Amino acid sequence: GAPEPGFVPYIRTEKVNFSDGSHPVATDPWPLGADGSIGYSLQRKVADDYGNDVDNWEAAAPTPISPDLKLIELEQIGGSTYLSWAVTGVLQSATQLTNSWTNVPGATSPYEMVPNQPQQFFRLQ
Repeated sequence: GAPEPGFVPYIRTEKVNFSDGSHPVATDPWPLGADGSIGYSLQRKVADDYGNDVDNWEAAAPTPISPDLKLIELEQIGGSTYLSWAVTGVLQSATQLTNSWTNVPGATSPYEMVPNQPQQFFRLQ
């Protein structure tokens, strides 16, 4: 379709429910060292594991970027939307984060997205 002026598409790749100590049941399972008191940052242990699992996070000295993090960039050119990445990996998609992921056949970077679902999630594996 035609581009919409001022419209910036966003694709939710993952959602994490973080608590900073104000958890409704008065317990905070997240690492306390990253709560702003001693200078640590909240860091994901394994980039490919489920992000909303508190056990997959740790408080550690800040680093510029995790070496196993696989970033996907989103770019809109004209009426097309592209995903691009600079690391080796297989692009996978799912219609829900709880669904199983499937390889996107023949996908190479940059990959032109063809919206064929109400929502679609992508990751590199």
